[in-house]
Order: sequence, then structure tokens, then C-alpha cells
Amino acid sequence: MAEQILSLLLYLILILTAFWFISPQKKPRSHPAYHLACLLEDAPESSLKGQFYPLATPLATPIACTVPQVWRSVYRQSLAKPDINYWQWCGMPENEQFCRELRELLRLNPARGYAKEILESLALAQDPFYHLYWDLKAIANGNFNTIGANKLAEGRFARRDLRTHQQMRRDFRQWHLQACEQLGKERVKAVYRVCYGSDWSLIAQILYPSPRSLAVMIIESANPVWWRVLGITPFSTTSRIENNYKTLLCYWHPDRNSHPNATEITAHLNRAYDCYQSFLEMSSQDNAPLWTKIRRWIP
Repeated sequence: MAEQILSLLLYLILILTAFWFISPQKKPRSHPAYHLACLLEDAPESSLKGQFYPLATPLATPIACTVPQVWRSVYRQSLAKPDINYWQWCGMPENEQFCRELRELLRLNPARGYAKEILESLALAQDPFYHLYWDLKAIANGNFNTIGANKLAEGRFARRDLRTHQQMRRDFRQWHLQACEQLGKERVKAVYRVCYGSDWSLIAQILYPSPRSLAVMIIESANPVWWRVLGITPFSTTSRIENNYKTLLCYWHPDRNSHPNATEITAHLNRAYDCYQSFLEMSSQDNAPLWTKIRRWIP
């Protein structure tokens, strides 16, 4: 019984000593009892989840709490990794001293919703909206061998509705422009590079998708140019056109593809092929030069 009372008294003395040393008038790291307070902080493993677990590891390690560099090592290991919400690091030790880019990021308005999703996907170093079918160059070159087979070639959000893509880009653009107003474009580029492991070319690709992208054409035009939908040129051979149409139709048919826009894309493919058939019929009856015929079919 006496031993239990003595242990309790020692515990209370330690806590009171820590609180006595750590007063509001001083910065926490300037107090002799800073590390003692760290040791006494209650951080049970059961309450630590996700990205907080590695950040809270020093709380459970007496030696680590006496070495601020350990916190910096944790930050260094977590930088430029996907699915990290940096604004949850606010208030953590050493985050202000770790690097300029992290300090600047934490002072920005926290990204939310779609903008947050895009930021947390940047470390994957891939356009999160990419799908082989949107890539006109790949289609024109007949690179269909990986369609449907290589899921890794798809961006994280490739299978979301195309109108959701539009809203996601819009929200991310809004956050990006606000960040540029606050920090300047060059500093925002540095934040993307250091904190998200992303170069400017990827950011620009997300902010300003090519107007010749099939995804953009399908959303913004009710009747896009037929040969672009089929991923060919006006001078492609008949066999090439037929092959592209059949391959794409086979892939995108809603009975075989669960993409939310599969039915819409299939309709565009069929409409494009109908235009091609009409073009062939017109060409067989018209002796005008080829380019003149083609121009008549440009919406």
C-alpha cells in the first residue's frame, strides 16, 4: 500500500513540475521541461490512426522526444507521398522549422473537397484524369493493346463521370489561383515540387486540359468532329477506320464497361461512324477534291 502511495506521489510531482516549467510566457521549446512534457503526453496506440501514427511515434519514445531531428525525419519521410493531408500537421513540433515550402503550404487556406483529392493524388506523378481513350495521339497510333488490360495506366479518377472531372478541375483551379495570389506563382510551384513531388507540367495538364482531348470534346460539344472521336485523321485508310471503330466500340459498350459515361461515349462512336458512312457515300457521288469534301464535314 505504501509503495502505491509513493508511486502516485512521484507521478503527481512529475506532472506538477512539468506544468510549473511550461508557462505561457515562454515558447514551449525554450523550457527545460519541454521534453518531459512530451514524455507525459497521453498518446495510446489505439487512438493513433492513418498518417497520425508515424507523427505521434516520438511521443511514445523517450529518446526521440529529446531529439527534434526525429520530427524532421518523420516529415521528410512523409513528404511527396500520396494521401497526405498536410494541414493536419498544423501545431505539430518542428513543422515551421522543417522547410520553407511546408511552412508556406500550412499558411494557405486548407484545400477541401475535390481540390484536396487532387492535391493528395499528385505524388502518384500521373494525370489523375488520364485514360487511354482520351489520348488522341495514342489512339491515332493504334495503341489499343493496353486498353482494359493495364489498370495502372489509368489515372486515379479516370472512371469518374466526365462532368465530375469538370467540377474537380474547376475547384482545384480556384484553390490554385488563390494560392498564387497569396504566395506568387513561383513559390506555389516550389510547394508542388517539394510537398507533392509534382512538376509544373503535370499541374498545367490538370488545370488546362487540351481542348483536343476527346473527354473535353465530348463534354463541350454535342457533335464533335467524327474522325477525332474515332481517333483517326481524314486521310486514314478504310481498314484503319473500321478497326478503330470496332475496337473502341467493343471496349466502351455499356454491356462490357461500367464507366458512368460508357453509354454516352458509345453513342458518340456510333454517330461518328454514321458520319463516316455518309462521307463515303458522298465521296462516291462527288468528284470534288478530297480536301473540299472533308471541309464540308467539319462542324
